[in-house]
Amino acid sequence: MKFKHKMWVVSLVCVLVSFAVPGAQAQYQTVPASGTQCDTSLLSGCGGDGGVCAFTGTFTGNVTVSAGQNCVFNGGGVTGDVRNNGGYLEFDSSTVTGDVKQNGGELSLSSTTVTENVQITGVSTVSIFFSTVGGDLQIKNDGSAPGPRRVHCIHLKRGGSEVCGTTVDGNLQFQNNSNMIDFIGNGVGGNLQVSNNSADTDMENNGVNGNLEVWNNTADTFVDGNTVNGNLQDHNNTGADPADVENNTVNKNLECHNNFPGTTNMNNTVSGNTQCN
Repeated sequence: MKFKHKMWVVSLVCVLVSFAVPGAQAQYQTVPASGTQCDTSLLSGCGGDGGVCAFTGTFTGNVTVSAGQNCVFNGGGVTGDVRNNGGYLEFDSSTVTGDVKQNGGELSLSSTTVTENVQITGVSTVSIFFSTVGGDLQIKNDGSAPGPRRVHCIHLKRGGSEVCGTTVDGNLQFQNNSNMIDFIGNGVGGNLQVSNNSADTDMENNGVNGNLEVWNNTADTFVDGNTVNGNLQDHNNTGADPADVENNTVNKNLECHNNFPGTTNMNNTVSGNTQCN
């Protein structure tokens, strides 16, 4: 648990420093020339650094980002669907009126609203902060990524997912991922499901309107400080340490069983029945 909280402190530091690029001068253009030309690294004066330059207007139509492209919006956004096929995609203080789907690459959403669904597959890095997803959020089948398995906020490293301070109106699924996932301080309007992941998963200080279900994971699981209006079920997980279920408020039932090497069940407030062994 100590290591987990140290990582969170580092994450906050990354948020503070990532916007300060010494000697960089931001360049802006309103929208891409077309839905397949969202590449801010090609803008005049950008020097190939897609993280410094940004589009500021609203593009009408669908956008597809390919490998090697850097598509960055600061304000504005897209009226349509957005597909990222292995490139770098970032929305800061923007709105996407449609779906966002990524199959490999890097995605960063900060203070952004996506009115429909967000779906992440393939070898992906994901950071979602202080944003709203109007539909469902799915992060699954992320493959095997080289390098660190942990994402430190805006300072992106390939492999891993972190979602902080975000509202998901629908359901949220983390499934079949091989990189670490941090899901901290978020709101989920439906169910939160965490299953069949092979790297550590941390579900901490979230509000879940439906059920919170954690099962069949083969690495350490942390379920701490969540408020769950439905049931909390934590079972059939195997890790180096016991499954951690602590300090949660559950308005219905708490079930934890068949975890190896056991379950740490401490300081949970449960309105219904508790069955943990």
